Amino acid sequence: MTGIRSGWITRLGAVVLAAFAHLPLAARAESDAMLATIDKPVTVTVQRAPATAEAAAPRRPRVIVSVTNYSPTADCTPVQVVVKGRTEGGAEVEVGRFAITPDQAFDAAAPEAQRFALPLPSGLATDKPVRFTVHLVPVEGARPNSACPPGGPRAAKPGGASVRIGAVEIQ
Repeated sequence: MTGIRSGWITRLGAVVLAAFAHLPLAARAESDAMLATIDKPVTVTVQRAPATAEAAAPRRPRVIVSVTNYSPTADCTPVQVVVKGRTEGGAEVEVGRFAITPDQAFDAAAPEAQRFALPLPSGLATDKPVRFTVHLVPVEGARPNSACPPGGPRAAKPGGASVRIGAVEIQ
């Protein structure tokens, strides 16, 4: 009977080990879905938490966007983050825009993330789920920052700007 039990435990251990072996790939894939570039926005669906009697203050709802990582463009051209939202069957509405300043790369854990609060348009202030898209776009008509040293570390960095979104929530 001991041989049967140890065989079962060995098989179970192999299954658990195989499951954990795939975990880093799954976590990486999920976090890459939260990386916005000039070519690819991030899409997040948010359900507004129901208002409680204590929290029923007459404050306008807002969208809180947490940014945990930012990489500027290689040529120092400024970019901005554009947040848009839509409810099912509704038109997409621009919620707001913000820029990362100073225009320097950073990588922060969730508690140290930069947070940006944008007023929620009245058409999106609903109890229904809201689908937000977070776009990274070049600033129109902007020229590269003159403080960017030519041939400096940014010029050696391949690719364009990116921003990693930690969370999007309605408060």
